[in-house]
Amino acid sequence: MEAYEQCVICKQSVDGGGSSVSTLGEKGSSSINQASKKRGDNIHAVPGDKIHKDCRWTYINPQQIAKDTRQQESETSTSSESPTLRSTTGRFSYSTDCLFCGTPAQFGKKRKKPSEVSVFQVRTIEFKDTLLATCRARGDDWSETVKARILHVHDLHAADAVYHQTCSVNFRTYKQIPVAYQTNTEDSKRRKAGRPVVDERTAAFLEVVKYIEENDDEQITINDLIDLMQQKLAHSEHEPYGYTHMKRSLQKHFGEKIIYTEINGKPNVVTIRTTARVVLQDYYETQQKQTNTEDQEKIKLVQAAAKLIKQDVKDIGLSYESYPALDDIESQEAGVRFLPDTLRVLLEELFAGTKTQAKVAAIGQAMMQATRPRVMLAPLQFGVGVQLYHHFASRFLIDTLHHLGFCCAYQEVHQFERNAAKFHGTNIPDLSTELPQP
Repeated sequence: MEAYEQCVICKQSVDGGGSSVSTLGEKGSSSINQASKKRGDNIHAVPGDKIHKDCRWTYINPQQIAKDTRQQESETSTSSESPTLRSTTGRFSYSTDCLFCGTPAQFGKKRKKPSEVSVFQVRTIEFKDTLLATCRARGDDWSETVKARILHVHDLHAADAVYHQTCSVNFRTYKQIPVAYQTNTEDSKRRKAGRPVVDERTAAFLEVVKYIEENDDEQITINDLIDLMQQKLAHSEHEPYGYTHMKRSLQKHFGEKIIYTEINGKPNVVTIRTTARVVLQDYYETQQKQTNTEDQEKIKLVQAAAKLIKQDVKDIGLSYESYPALDDIESQEAGVRFLPDTLRVLLEELFAGTKTQAKVAAIGQAMMQATRPRVMLAPLQFGVGVQLYHHFASRFLIDTLHHLGFCCAYQEVHQFERNAAKFHGTNIPDLSTELPQP
């Protein structure tokens, strides 16, 4: 059957434009037809039909289906009793109304004073894709309204779409609709009473959250995060969150994923924990939302497996009271037992041969050390470093192997030797000054 040259949902052309297009298979067409039944539509898709990826994601999303169904029921029962926003009626005009707030926007009026309105026209095709990405990041009611306005428009520039500059800035910085453009609706009437949220502080807090997600090194404390928020507010008159407020806000944002621990003598270290259930759920949800090639699916599967193994490594109980015991260093069985089961199974599947315990233990502990470099002291990594010093007394050799991930740092060996000398009552020279260099 010949494929449509238009999207089966929005009926817009799929040739060119900013939205990416996919071809439906057996599974994809079945999901579209099931969503059509739930929505009460008459859309019937078959394998080979073309569809915008954004249209597909929105159309089959269970939450969006439930929301659209509630909205249709509400409009049916209250259409004669309460007014609706201009953005939800057919009177919205892309050339005269703001894409963001839905109120009239006169294009061409330049701002001369802070109190005057500044209106711009959409100039690029990429504007739509960027805006849709922001909608997905916000995930609130305003983003759903904006998405509904732009999702089925092939080219906003060709439609002469316009917007208020202040609305655009507020939308992209996770703020709310400017007060000057808020309409007298139930949503605005239901605004919570009390002290309004300081948007600059909220934006700075979101930057702190992003930093935590990108720098999971188990060394960040609450005070460090407060200092980081202070840096983000350096050019603002607002103060960062206090200790209790920061801790409560992080708990509200991350939920059960965040844990406060004491590591290496540092109290209230922020650690992110992800359960296997959450990792697997995210993996399956991603698979349902996206149509990937075989290579892409393999990459996604490997990434999910890596997250599971990393979490198991972070769940290993560590002792900071003493150095690894000699038995843990010399015994291959003890070296393998130190690994989490997920990592051990992975390495055993990868390595060829029968006598691979030594390799599994060595490479596995090297991977664990690389996963938690500032917290963990793997037994084999530590043992190799001490042995190299005793045989060669070469800082260069130890540092080189440490940078390659095969042994602990020279500073760790130095500290161990000094502690051992103090324990046995023997004075030894300062290694940092008297160790011969090659």
